[in-house]
Parts: sequence; C-alpha cells; structure tokens
Amino acid sequence: MSGSSTGSSGTGSSGTGTSGSPVSSGMSGSSCSSGSTGTSGSSGTGSSTGTSGTSGSCTGSSGSGSSSSSGTSCNQSLPNVTTDCFVIVGCGLDEVTGVTFDGTALDANGAFGDGSYTIVDEHRLEVCPPLCMDAGTYVIEYSDANGVLGSQEVDITVPDDPTLVCEADHLAGTEQCVFLSSGTTPNTAQFLIYSTENIPTVVPGLLSLDIGNQGTNYSCGPGAVDACFKRVVGLIPASAIGQTLYFQSILIDPVTFSTPYLTSNVCATTYQ
Repeated sequence: MSGSSTGSSGTGSSGTGTSGSPVSSGMSGSSCSSGSTGTSGSSGTGSSTGTSGTSGSCTGSSGSGSSSSSGTSCNQSLPNVTTDCFVIVGCGLDEVTGVTFDGTALDANGAFGDGSYTIVDEHRLEVCPPLCMDAGTYVIEYSDANGVLGSQEVDITVPDDPTLVCEADHLAGTEQCVFLSSGTTPNTAQFLIYSTENIPTVVPGLLSLDIGNQGTNYSCGPGAVDACFKRVVGLIPASAIGQTLYFQSILIDPVTFSTPYLTSNVCATTYQ
C-alpha cells in the first residue's frame, strides 16, 4: 500500500483587551509592561473579551490588574503537542538576544518541534516550546545584551485526545518530522499513516480514517508504545514540491487489541 501538517499563529494580549497591546494590564495604555503572556493560535485575531479566549485570543480577565514591571499573564497554557506558541507582550523586545525554556537555550531558527522564538516587533515575542515535554510548569526567560529582561511561568499540559502535529509547509530536500501524542489514552501503540489523498478509509467496526482513499493510497510507519514522540518521515525529495501529504495516526492497545481503533486528527504538509 503506497502513499506519497498544520498550524499557524494568532495573537496574544492582556488586560485592556486591545489585541497585542504593549500597555500594561489595567493601565489604559498609560505605561508599558515588560512582558505579559498569551498564546498564539491557529486562527485567532487576538481580540480580548474578558472571557476565556479561543483560537489564540488572549483573555481579558486580568484587565483590572495593576501595572507591574514583570507583566501579567493570560492563556499561558499549551498542550505538549501543538503548532501554537506562547506570546510575550512588552517593551524593547526587539532587543532580545536569547530565550531559554526551562533553562535550555532556544534557537531563533530552531527545527520544528525543538523549540524556537521569533521577535515579531519591539512589543511582541513569540516562544514556541519544545514538543513532547512532560506536563508541568516551566519558565521562559528572555535576555538582551545587558542581561535578563524578564521571565514568565507557563504551563504545559497533555491533550485529552490523540493528537498529531506537523508543519503546514516544509522545504523539499530537508528531513521532515511529525509529533504524536496518545493524549490521555495510556499504553497504546501509535502508527503513523500518510497519504496524498484526504479521502476516507472506513472498515466498519475496525477503523475509520479521514485519509487513504479506502485503503488504496497510504503508507504506514512503524509503531511505538510511547505517550508522546517524534516520528521521522524522511528526507523529502525535490519531486514532492507542490504536493500535499496528509498524516493521521492509529492507536492500538497492544494487549487487548480492542476495536474500533482510535485515531488522531489529520494534519497536512505542502512541500515547497
């Protein structure tokens, strides 16, 4: 059987509900915060409404807070497999020369899943955490040439459902990796399926995939019994330029082999 993914960023803000505003929480634009934290989302506009934000919006629940040199935080939690990033809003962030996540230095141009940061402008810094980290609270610290500018605590969680993430675009001629999480389903073997067709494959009572064109167009990678891991797809040939590859994982209990098998979301990568 033969065959031959996605996330983008939204915005984060806090306090005044002004979508990425550099002002400190609750000060109506009168002073600048050195770093409030939100999360970038898959399609968020960054609108702050004072309720729990979705799709990358940053909550306004801290809008009544006072000005603080360390900034305030909102929506500071991400799952351990995600294409979203934490957003730090403050002043002088275009002068950042280094970022650490849990004490480990991040590369501004880090490979997908390894953790990286992007200086958007003087008021906005996006920090993408390394993937497949254990659930817990971690510290992001950012520095300029004179030393530490600030730090923020953020939370990493485990997704409830099986989750697969990959790049929306990938450069041909380079190695591609994707990341798989079994979510809160323990001790399952995860198998990566990939196909050039996002047409379903359904075997009643056994399996329901959203790709593979009823089993006529797919390949299956080796399985792994691991809660979260990186799977190397391989070196992408130049002949793949312009094509899109769809990924989905199958989860199988290696003891009971109970059916129907669980499956993850679908993600897609287009090759450049």
